[in-house]
Parts: sequence; structure tokens; C-alpha cells
Amino acid sequence: MPSKTTCGLVSLGCSKNLVDSEVMLGLLQQAGLEIVPDAAQAEVLIVNTCTFLREADQESLETLKEMAAHRRRGTCRALVVTGCMVQRYAEHVHELVPEVDALVGTGDCQRIVEAVQTALRGERFASVSPPTEVYDSRTPRLVSTPRWTAYVKIAEGCDQQCAFCVIPQVRGPYRSRPIEDIVEECQRLVGAGAKELVFLSQDSTRYGIDQYGRPSLAALIQSAARVSGLEWLRLLYWFPNFVSDELLQAVAENANVCEYIDLPLQHADSDILRAMRRPGTEDSNRRLLQRIRNVMPDAALRTAFIVGYPGETDAQFETLLGFVRDCEFDHVAAFTFSPEPGTPAAEVETQVPAAVAQERYERLLCMQQGISLKKNRSWIGRSLPVLVEEVTAPGEGSGRSFRDAPDVDGSVVLSANRLGADRLRPGDLLPVEITAAEPYHLVGVAQQ
Repeated sequence: MPSKTTCGLVSLGCSKNLVDSEVMLGLLQQAGLEIVPDAAQAEVLIVNTCTFLREADQESLETLKEMAAHRRRGTCRALVVTGCMVQRYAEHVHELVPEVDALVGTGDCQRIVEAVQTALRGERFASVSPPTEVYDSRTPRLVSTPRWTAYVKIAEGCDQQCAFCVIPQVRGPYRSRPIEDIVEECQRLVGAGAKELVFLSQDSTRYGIDQYGRPSLAALIQSAARVSGLEWLRLLYWFPNFVSDELLQAVAENANVCEYIDLPLQHADSDILRAMRRPGTEDSNRRLLQRIRNVMPDAALRTAFIVGYPGETDAQFETLLGFVRDCEFDHVAAFTFSPEPGTPAAEVETQVPAAVAQERYERLLCMQQGISLKKNRSWIGRSLPVLVEEVTAPGEGSGRSFRDAPDVDGSVVLSANRLGADRLRPGDLLPVEITAAEPYHLVGVAQQ
């Protein structure tokens, strides 16, 4: 019996890109390829690229060149490039990395088997169509996350036109999956052992506007929360202009929906927000955060900000600092502005010097570190459910509470001295008494 063709995939960028990678792996496995974790063993190498920022472009290019070395040595018979970099720069990929055999854009993941088969025949392949599709529950998918956590992409694309962002260009218009289809996928993932499902899209609060004529994330939550065996449902990427009272109530009234609000605001100054083409103002965003806390006083609030945006003055940066100081987010991600070719913000003449942007970045995160420590210390003496993710030594490990999303937030450092060393297992959801706090993690003792 002939051996199967081996295939390896490197997934770069965000968790939404990871779902695309898992779909492609599922299709390839269904077609008879053997998926291997080591690039040196792979006859087919796939790099699913990211192009969100200049640093992501550089990482994608460096990874491609690393994989191209396997192609030159002959251990790899086909090098396939997929994802956002292909969608954005398809005409340049072969110039930069001549060893590439096939290009697959973000709208053509379903053609990955055809791309691989063509490349293995020694022919070049390129499919970079305008993105219009989104996978469904019947699409094969090889989940690569730990068995207790899985991502679910509820929509694809973006209709927002933020002045600094290339996502609409590389991901296409916003398109939602039907509620019934998402719930079917949730049932299958939970049946396979997932305890936590993380809903993703570029703009989750817009969910359903194309399918049902109105934002319908609340209805989706109500349906998904009823999936038997689902312990945690987490939602990422909220947009401030569609956070309704109905949505907040849907989160608050379902015990298995994490009171975790991921709300990238990007700035606080009203003039900068207007220049960014972002919804809201400083005052409306303050009111929104208060509305959230009125419904969910213990909700974990995560946001992201860009510093050094073109034209940002010292006074406008101070407005941002004051906003962060007053609003006391649990988690803040910060980025210095990256001028992305093809975006309006990149053409603005009044660019902030890189050294100034970096200094503002450091000041913002330094201030937030103290806020995060204060927020974390407020949990000392209280009990939190923690999803165990790692056992580091007998009776010791780490995990996440509802306050921490996978890969982007902090953790809870655990001891099991009230359980016995053999009772701490990855994937368990345990009550933990919090005994100490640091800026980016809690410390606690498992109770059960």
C-alpha cells in the first residue's frame, strides 16, 4: 500500500486565521494527506500568512523563506502560500520567494486540495478571488487547539472602513453564518470534548445584520448557550456601535456565557476617533462602559488602543491616558501606529515620529500595569472557576478564569494542595480561591 503524502502547515496571525488553517487541514486530511507537525517531514508545506501590520508582513516573509529552504533541499515537493498576504500582495509573492508553487487567497480556502494536487504535479497554481464565502458546519475541520477549547468563526469579512485598517480589502464584505449552522458546529465541538467555545469575527456585534436584517448576536448567544455540556462561551471583537441592552442581558443571564467584553476602542479622543473613522466619542464610550458595568459589575473589560496615530497631539494622548485611568480596564493591548499601504491613514502628512509613538506606548502600558494589578488584587479572597491548561509539577499548574481569553490575556497560577497532587488535570474546570495577585496573573489554590 503506498504511503500517504505528508503535509505540514504553519499558521500565522490571529485566531480567525487559525480557523482557516484548521479548515484547510480538515480538507487535506479528508483528501488522504497525512498531517505532520515537523516541517522537515512534510512533502507539502503550507504557510497561512498574516498582513495586519508591518511586523506581520515581516514574520510572514521570514517564515516563507524558512520553508523555502526545505523546498530547495528537495525534502518538500510543494510550497503553498495562503491567507491575507496572498490576498493583498499576490503579484509580489513569487518575486520575493521564487520557490512558491501555489497561491491561495482568503476567499479560496476550499480550493486548497486542488492547489496542493496541482503543485505536486509540478504545475503552478494561483486562486485569489474576491472573498465572498464562509465555511459551514459541514466543512471538514481539524481542530488544533487543546481539546478543551475551540474557536468558532460566526462571520467573515468587515463592512467598517476604519482609516488605518486593511481587513476589508483582504477579507471582503461582512457575511454571517446562520444561527442553526453555528449551533450545529458548537454541538459537534462540545461532543468532541470542548468545554470552552470562543466566538470570533472581525465585528461580532454586527453578527446577523446580513442574514436577519438586524444585529442578532443576542439571539445567537441564547441559542448557543443551550448546547448541552458547554461550560464557557466567550465572545471576542465587539464593536461599540452595536452593543445593545438586549445583548448585554443575553450575556448576563446565561451562566455559561463569560462576562468578558472584548471591545477594541482604538482611542479616546473624539477628534482622533473621527479621523480613524471609528464610531463614538469619548463621552459615548464612557457611557457605554458604564452601561456594561451597570449590568455586569464584575465583567472583565478588554480593549486595544493605537498610539502615535497621524496628527495625535500631546493633549490628545493625555486624553487617552485620562480615559484609561478613569475607566480601569482589566486588560489593555496597545500598538504604535503602523502606516499600511492603501489605507487613508498612511497618506496623512502629519505622521507622529516613531520615537514619540514608542514613548507614548510605554507610558500607556506602564500606567495600565498599575491598573491591572489593582483589578487583580480585588479578587484576592474570592473564588473563581479556572480552566486548568497546564500541569507544571505535581500539584502545580496554571489555567484561565472567565477573565482571560486564550493566548492574549493572563493566567491563574494554581496549586492543588487541598486536592492532592494527582487531582490537577489539564481540561478540568475547578473552583480556585485567589490568594495573591500580580499585574498579569492571579495566584490561587484549587478547592475541589
